[in-house]
Amino acid sequence: ARFPVIIVAGGMLLGWIAGGMLVTDPAFVNPDKWTWMPKLGSVDEKGLAVISDTLYWSAHIVGALLVLAVGKFVASRQKPAEEAGA
Repeated sequence: ARFPVIIVAGGMLLGWIAGGMLVTDPAFVNPDKWTWMPKLGSVDEKGLAVISDTLYWSAHIVGALLVLAVGKFVASRQKPAEEAGA
């Protein structure tokens, strides 16, 4: 890749977005839906998720760092291009 930092930053951005979406998903905040799921918050009168700021921002950060960690792990398990004959 010509600009690997852009690929890493883009992946982390996707992880950031996914983390935030996960904790605000109706399965985790709406008491009327998927009653068997643990509830991390509630829903306001407009239908928007209400969760603690700490959980909200932590989920974003964990999502981004998880993508970074998995990417680094996968990259460390691959053979260098010289050894692979490429």
